[in-house]
Parts: sequence; C-alpha cells; structure tokens
Amino acid sequence: RAHTLLDDKKAQCGAQTKFVLLGYSMGSEVTHRVVTEIGARPSDSSSTALTPDDVAGVVFVASPYRPKGAPNLDGPGPRGGGFMSSAPAEHGALTDKTVYVCRRYDIACDGPPRNAAVVLLLQVMGQVPFNLADLRSTVTGFDDALTELAARTAADTVYTPGWYDTQESYLDVLLRAADRTGVHDHTELAPEEFASALKWVTDGGD
Repeated sequence: RAHTLLDDKKAQCGAQTKFVLLGYSMGSEVTHRVVTEIGARPSDSSSTALTPDDVAGVVFVASPYRPKGAPNLDGPGPRGGGFMSSAPAEHGALTDKTVYVCRRYDIACDGPPRNAAVVLLLQVMGQVPFNLADLRSTVTGFDDALTELAARTAADTVYTPGWYDTQESYLDVLLRAADRTGVHDHTELAPEEFASALKWVTDGGD
C-alpha cells in the first residue's frame, strides 16, 4: 500500500516532486522495507514508480533496524542498535540519504544484544491480525501464521542442498523463515514447492 500511495503521488504531483520518507518505531519497519526496495531500483526519473532520484531523504525514528552505534541526525547516537537487527543496513542508492534518530535506552533502537527467541515471537505476532472484537479470527490468524512458519521452515531445509552439513540451528532457520521483510529471505520457493511443503506439514508428514 505504501508503494501504491507513493507511485500515485508521483503521478499526481509530477516528476519534479521530491519525497522524504519517514518511519517511527514499528512504522520504521514498513519504511525499512519500502526504502530497501526503492534503493535497489535503477535511478530513472522518467519511471512511473518511485526511484532513488525521487527521494530527497529518509529518516528513521526509533527504528528496530537501526545499525549499532549509528549517529543521530543532530550528533552522536546511542551505542546500541535495533532489536530486529543492528547490522549495517543495505539501502542501495538511498544509503547516503538516510539518517537515524534514537533516544538512549529506547528498546526499539537502542536495545540489548539481539534475543533470538524474542525476535522470533515478535515476527510471528506481527503477522497475526489482532481483533479484540473477534477473538476467534485472532486465534485463527495465529494458527495460520504458525502453519505458514512451519511450512517455510520445512521448505527451507528440504530445498537447501547440504543444509544438514552446516552449523546452522533450527532457530536460525525459524528466524529466517519468519522474517517476511524479504531482506534476509534466502529461500525463493516456487508456488508449487511452497504448496508441497505446506501439505507436508498440515498432513503430518505423509
């Protein structure tokens, strides 16, 4: 929806319009995905879709993907990093246009070292459509998220040659399978492969 909104505004406002993309806290996760994709596009001001040429700057406020120790917009930043990932961010052509803002001890952007179990839980819960007025749909959504996670985990190991000879743990695979941003997804499955893995999980391995 963010991409559609940006592309529509570019068409409406004209090619000379410049955009500033800003995300706050968990909203920064959405902005992170959008910026990662736009930054990987070729620079082309004539494109109908937003490209790096159209972006004047990117601001992440309290981002869970803040690189460890990244400076603030107005000076040094906290020494910690985002709880989702504190590794250097890959924003392609938008990397030099990106700035961060983070308050010390903000667990989103200045969190403790990454806790894999907490990250896994947050990634799964982030895929559940919570609705207090309809708890049945919330429970169903949680079950669907777990089923898909199980299918992606099974597919990741089945379709990765030599996985059993690596030092990677199942927790590592679970984290990769649960990460729906696409940034760290190394498993590109054809629809029929994913359907096969899902059937294997839901049918008890038959």
